[in-house]
Amino acid sequence: MKYLLITVLSCVSMAIYQGNIFMYYPLLLIPAVYDIFDAEQAKERLRNIMLTLFNLAATSLTFIYFQFFSHVNFESADAAAGYLRDRTDIFVDPKVIEWELFRPVTYVYDFLNIPFLTGEEYPRERLIMTFIVLLPVLIILFAFYRKAVCCGNASGRSAFRMSYPYYVLMLMFIVPQFLLNVDWGRWLLATGILAFSEIFYLVYKKDSGILSGIDGLTLFLGNHKLAAALCLVYIAAQGNFLGRSFIPSVNSIIHRMAQSGMIHY
Repeated sequence: MKYLLITVLSCVSMAIYQGNIFMYYPLLLIPAVYDIFDAEQAKERLRNIMLTLFNLAATSLTFIYFQFFSHVNFESADAAAGYLRDRTDIFVDPKVIEWELFRPVTYVYDFLNIPFLTGEEYPRERLIMTFIVLLPVLIILFAFYRKAVCCGNASGRSAFRMSYPYYVLMLMFIVPQFLLNVDWGRWLLATGILAFSEIFYLVYKKDSGILSGIDGLTLFLGNHKLAAALCLVYIAAQGNFLGRSFIPSVNSIIHRMAQSGMIHY
């Protein structure tokens, strides 16, 4: 029943927005991946693998249908926007609908993505700077998974027979979005949501490795209260991601670097 529900939700998410296959679809795979490596018997593990592969196939076919073969029953973006305005109080921009539903992918890539990648928004530089600015968060995530893997190794299992490396690989689902679309802030936010959702699910399942990581983090915070408080204040001060924009501190740093001539195209 659980796999049927996961598959139904996966296909519905493709009908809502095909980009979900790169963004939030991996969230639905978290329980499936866990069940594969938690299975004690080979027969049960094979069953979970086959059900997960069925889910991947069904979701992929649904994605292909809605992305390439479905049609919008409106003559224009303005007509679609008018239909939506009558049914919601949320602002509806016809230009967004035109780009999303009425323009071919190649047109959008040539006239939206290429200028974004080669213009003065400097997305690659902002991405690198984001990793630098959010280094404390990355260190915490690395420490969690390192502790979990060490705990698994202590029980005699190799890293590839544990779920953790595959959870990390699931974060790579988002990569095509960086190549095909310009909302890099949204993609980074989705990656962060996925990373922490994986940890929360493992905590919910009382995974010994992740619980060991939490114990280690709790001990560290208890012994370094001032450093922990400063780290939290630093992270909170960074602000939030907004669509194609990055966090305010990164935007400010890159803007100053561009003005000083340190970066340019």
